[in-house]
Amino acid sequence: MGSNKSARDKKRFVSAMRKNKPIPSWAVLKTNRSFTHNFKSRDWRHKKIGDSK
Repeated sequence: MGSNKSARDKKRFVSAMRKNKPIPSWAVLKTNRSFTHNFKSRDWRHKKIGDSK
């Protein structure tokens, strides 16, 4: 990641990085496998942050 970004952009990217994690295994067990993966996970190649496409 390049360093020519405003503080607002960096904050947005860090927030997106934090949200892009798998759900913990204890949560899968607690919900009796009704939630098995993070549906909002994002791949860096396919979906860019802030894209409306």
